[in-house]
Amino acid sequence: MLAPGRDGNADGTQAKAASNTGNGLSTDILATLKASRQQAASQAQRLSSTSSTLSSYTKKIQLQNQKLAELQARLEKLRNQ
Repeated sequence: MLAPGRDGNADGTQAKAASNTGNGLSTDILATLKASRQQAASQAQRLSSTSSTLSSYTKKIQLQNQKLAELQARLEKLRNQ
């Protein structure tokens, strides 16, 4: 059995009004805000990773296009001989 504390509640319990933080936001709202921020951070990290991958593929395609242009030039030169 829990004995009531100074506020009349048993130790370890929390009254509704006490669940508010000092800035007036409820713990539910703060939890939602925290989850939203974590999700946004996760999405930003995924976006950064995807952007980096896209940049890498773009460089590979540019190199392949350069090689293709060189091969086409060689082929055209051989055809003209």
